[in-house]
Amino acid sequence: MAALKFRAGTCSGCRRLFPATSAVAQASIKNWLGGGLKDPHSRYVLAVDDTQSGDAAVVALAKWVTPGAGPKSAEAEEWAAQMDWPEDVDGALGAEFFTMLEKKHKEHMGTRPHWYLELLAVRKSHHGKGLGKHLLSWGLERADQDGVEAYLQASPAGVPLYRKYGFEDIETVTMSRADNYAEVFMKRQPRQSQGVSAS
Repeated sequence: MAALKFRAGTCSGCRRLFPATSAVAQASIKNWLGGGLKDPHSRYVLAVDDTQSGDAAVVALAKWVTPGAGPKSAEAEEWAAQMDWPEDVDGALGAEFFTMLEKKHKEHMGTRPHWYLELLAVRKSHHGKGLGKHLLSWGLERADQDGVEAYLQASPAGVPLYRKYGFEDIETVTMSRADNYAEVFMKRQPRQSQGVSAS
């Protein structure tokens, strides 16, 4: 599984969890993405630059989780607690952050079927080209076809894009351990049309 090099943007906590200078931290992201290939509920959508090869060819990536998977708060909490974090990573913050994400997912969505955007990343060199919109639209069209909600958690930088496509804020959680970084939880009701346009 080709993976984008993690770009933390304005998330200082994310920079501590997955520093771009740490080969071990970057490898853990790639392993996590690859592990999702074994999950029948995971759907990866890629944007590829045909002029590049290998990992460099992947310029944007989204991971969607299909309805029926459901939040797995207990499993995620156990995973976060037992994770063997690299020495140059803030493991206590990692456990706190990922446990919080899963608990909020369960709290907000319960057992209702929904499409979950777990990850959306675009290489810095390809920002502003509409790639995030296309990868977002892929999942939203399916949510609309299924007549179910879509759910995600966003960094403050990503919130305007998601609001543009019909997501509404549910809750914002501020993490004092991550320099008061705010994670925004959002959901979107299904639309009756044929989905959002990918143009």
